[in-house]
Amino acid sequence: MSLKIKNYLYLFFGIIVILSIVAFIYSQQFALYTYAAGALGMTILRVSSLSSAKDSRVRRLNNIQALSAILLLGAAYLMYIKFYGWLIAIVISAVIDLYVSFRMPSEKEKETEK
Repeated sequence: MSLKIKNYLYLFFGIIVILSIVAFIYSQQFALYTYAAGALGMTILRVSSLSSAKDSRVRRLNNIQALSAILLLGAAYLMYIKFYGWLIAIVISAVIDLYVSFRMPSEKEKETEK
């Protein structure tokens, strides 16, 4: 799968996740299942990118992103059992994604310079 298609799919699943979170806050029962589908899609895309890097720093950042995706799946489970800890899991996942989004471009740039 090309990188462009992966980026569009990641954006699509991210939008599904965000809309599902908003719908879940407003007590829409279907939101749990759409959130789980979006989180699963994001997890699959992140796990599929684990082995594509050659540099150890980029691989580490990819592993950190995979951990963030697992947190999204954990949040889906917490939503299912109606435990409000799902908010904490989503916030931690967002902070991890923010960290990786700032670090990944510079590390990939260093990798291409080598």
